[in-house]
Amino acid sequence: MGYSYRSRQENRKTMLMIGLGFGVPAFLLIMYLFVSQLPMSSKQLARKYGDEVYLCQDVIGLQPMPLSEKKPVDEIRRIVFVEADLDTNALTLHDWQQQLPPEWAANGEDEVDAIVCLRFAYMTVGECSYSVGLGTDVVQRQRQRLEITIIDAESEKSIRYDQINGADPGPCPDTMPSIGGSVPNIQGPDISYEEVVSEIMRYIVPVD
Repeated sequence: MGYSYRSRQENRKTMLMIGLGFGVPAFLLIMYLFVSQLPMSSKQLARKYGDEVYLCQDVIGLQPMPLSEKKPVDEIRRIVFVEADLDTNALTLHDWQQQLPPEWAANGEDEVDAIVCLRFAYMTVGECSYSVGLGTDVVQRQRQRLEITIIDAESEKSIRYDQINGADPGPCPDTMPSIGGSVPNIQGPDISYEEVVSEIMRYIVPVD
């Protein structure tokens, strides 16, 4: 004998409830994972690592630490990598924070000994010209530049300012580059985590 209409309706209701039972937690889990991958806002960054991170927004106005106050690094300074956007000055936690050895990485405000401020820009090192119809289009060749300011969290003074220039881009392509109908600049490789660490290490780790 087949199922009655009422039985079929009850089965559909049961399956719906089971689906919702598994679906809602799964949906919430997916949303949590999605949100956790979003970059921290400036306020979230300050809540976690302290208001001192806002110093990265105006490194030019920082008071440099006098030589008389600078002391040899006798123990590891825990740091936080903070990137300040060149256009908006918004602050984000840079991905390099995840690459730091555990003993170097600050995990909260109470652990921050120094803030490493990062500001990226691209510098034009040449141009490529291409004939388009009756005119000429120009594409810029650019290399990455990184300004690094290391700030002592306790005194709020800058310990070190430095610049790193990335490698030059390759030669001009034979044909004008295009991505999705737009013409991108030709950029050299990004500055690497290893390059930055080699520059800041003597200010973070005791020298033997």
